[in-house]
Amino acid sequence: MAKTIRRLGLLALALLLATTGACITITSDKKPDSKAPPTPVYMDFEDVKVPGSMARVYDDSYLFESRDVKAGVMALSGWDNPDEVMTFFKEHMAQDGWTLLSTFKYKKDILIFTKPDKVCLILARAPLVYGKTNVEIWVSPTDGGSTAGNPGDWVRPKPSNRKTPSGRSKGLKEEPLKDADKNS
Repeated sequence: MAKTIRRLGLLALALLLATTGACITITSDKKPDSKAPPTPVYMDFEDVKVPGSMARVYDDSYLFESRDVKAGVMALSGWDNPDEVMTFFKEHMAQDGWTLLSTFKYKKDILIFTKPDKVCLILARAPLVYGKTNVEIWVSPTDGGSTAGNPGDWVRPKPSNRKTPSGRSKGLKEEPLKDADKNS
């Protein structure tokens, strides 16, 4: 009887090892499932898509909305790499009809986009050591459908001809460009 139990034990052990080996072989051939990135979403602005992995920071966000205008700042925070975040915005903003106007890099990354009737500034700050990336998305309408306002309203400094009592110039004064161009 002891031999039978021993044989049954060895048979069970052999069967267990064969089954375990087969499972290891089957699972070792599979590549680990890589987690797909979260789907990008539209939050406050219907033409500014944000990474789905970033969460809104309500205390640092505010939105102005009227019948014709939607403007404000949307603050986000997430574990995303700042360079990947900026690449995300460059790709997705173009898909939503925005034109990249300029970029600033290092310390703070800034992207400035325009549309005929509005401007969008995206600012990303990397964590100092280890932490979340913070993003601010500023959207504002432009004046008169121009990205820079009405050129007639532009002002540039012009030296003043007036002198102080000590005989020094009072410095610069602002004059509209159209007046300055007429005098040149």
